[in-house]
Amino acid sequence: MIFQTRFGNLHYEAAGEGPPLILVHDAVPGESGEAFKRCAKRLAREYQVFSVDLLGFGQSDKPGIEYSAYLFASLINSFIKEVIGNKAVVIARGRGAMFAVMAAALTPANFKKLYLIKPNGMPAKPVSGISRAFFFGADGPLRYSLAKGFLNADYMRALAKIKTPAHIITGGCKLCQKLLNVR
Repeated sequence: MIFQTRFGNLHYEAAGEGPPLILVHDAVPGESGEAFKRCAKRLAREYQVFSVDLLGFGQSDKPGIEYSAYLFASLINSFIKEVIGNKAVVIARGRGAMFAVMAAALTPANFKKLYLIKPNGMPAKPVSGISRAFFFGADGPLRYSLAKGFLNADYMRALAKIKTPAHIITGGCKLCQKLLNVR
């Protein structure tokens, strides 16, 4: 499927029925929504899953423009507003997590929950004695302090501004499916 933006066309796949859930891939060469293919099939059992190719990746257009976190965050928000029309759960990986956090900071009304898988700024290996998934949200400073030592300053500032509950996951998609209670 195609979502037309003023910068070019975004390719996306949609599957399943239920509450909307968007999958946002990392922003490294060769990445696309295909990175979530197996995960998307499982999630589609309980959610309407949208697997998006960010502009410049996969089957989306690759215009000769300057790409920025703000551009990707704006495109995520436009997609939610114009294609989905409701609050959505967003699962994002790597640099895609940074774009999702920025999108939630810009337009909180678009987001129900964020699941950030191995966001840039986290240590590459899980730290011994610390849970593989942190919950970050409006529910108190204890969980904030757990995440504080493991995220870089940019993420901490952005997460402090959003009201959307965010799960920060150092594991992979299977852990995310478990948090979402998908079998």
